[in-house]
Amino acid sequence: RFRAAETIHTESAYKYTIEEFRLIAQAAGWTPLRVWKDELNLFSVHELVAP
Repeated sequence: RFRAAETIHTESAYKYTIEEFRLIAQAAGWTPLRVWKDELNLFSVHELVAP
């Protein structure tokens, strides 16, 4: 149940360059392999390998 006018947080979006994301992934122990991106560089999908 929700109270009247109660707020709900639904999303946190963070924007990183491809290189920034790769560095974050590596710092967390992942190995970046490949990256797919759209023509305008608005989004990307990263392939990471677990240690």
